Amino acid sequence: MLHSGHRGRHQVRTERRGRTIRSEAQDRRASGRRRSPQSHAAILDATLQLLEEVGYPRLTIEGVAARAGVGKTTVYRWWPSKKALAIEAINSRVDDVPITVTGDLQLDLRAALQAILDSYAASPVGETIPAVAVDLLRDPEAPEQMQALLRSHRDPVRVILENAAGRGDLPADVDAQLLQDIFSATLLYRFLVRRSSADHAIDQLLALVLEGRVPRTAPQAQPQA
Repeated sequence: MLHSGHRGRHQVRTERRGRTIRSEAQDRRASGRRRSPQSHAAILDATLQLLEEVGYPRLTIEGVAARAGVGKTTVYRWWPSKKALAIEAINSRVDDVPITVTGDLQLDLRAALQAILDSYAASPVGETIPAVAVDLLRDPEAPEQMQALLRSHRDPVRVILENAAGRGDLPADVDAQLLQDIFSATLLYRFLVRRSSADHAIDQLLALVLEGRVPRTAPQAQPQA
């Protein structure tokens, strides 16, 4: 009887190992699957909704999965952390910023910068960037991840600057990277820290960078008599 019981326990362990091996093999096959466009979009939409409702600090993968109607493992299969998920969700909201190249550098830059700010203001993206940035500061890969976070903020400006240099409107050796830094840093500070309208700041910034004009204070509205 003891021998029979021992054999039974051995059989159970073998079966469990078999199930574990099959489960691991299934996980490996699943991890290689392509993303379902529907699930991918649902997860990003759910992330943006929850960022607006609860904020980045209280965002959880479990909450995103429940809102999107997918399993938690599906989210982790495609994004290793909530930082990575939040970054892609943010970039997905501003990836469609239009880039218009008319041949007028100042006009093109103003349109792009205004479109980016409008996109941030109309979504939880603007409120989320500072919280994600703080989280990234504790990450050794922060520089690369921060660039990914602001990619869609910077790419339209890069395209416009490259086109302007190709036309001869900017020097061929223009430091486009530095110009992108100037635009991004100034507008993000005005929008996120000072909480002030950036409309006038865009005009002043372009005048300073492109024409060398010293910024002046915004004209004050005259009280009606």
